Amino acid sequence: MEVGQVIEVGDQVLADKGFPGIKTNCKEGNSILIMPPILHNGRFSEEEVIETYSVASVRIHIERFFARLKTYHILNTI
Repeated sequence: MEVGQVIEVGDQVLADKGFPGIKTNCKEGNSILIMPPILHNGRFSEEEVIETYSVASVRIHIERFFARLKTYHILNTI
């Protein structure tokens, strides 16, 4: 499957630090990659703290959505 079929131009992709290969896919698809910052020297800068918080505040809703899909077996009916 090609990236262009999955990731469209302008899409925002939320990924964790453990997916380094997604950077290439996002660049090829002209989309925006949103990843939490990586800890350097044991401390985050003030900007990185704000960025981490904003990513986490969106991520919690996505994780809750996936949990409900599993709990209520929503995808089993499709």
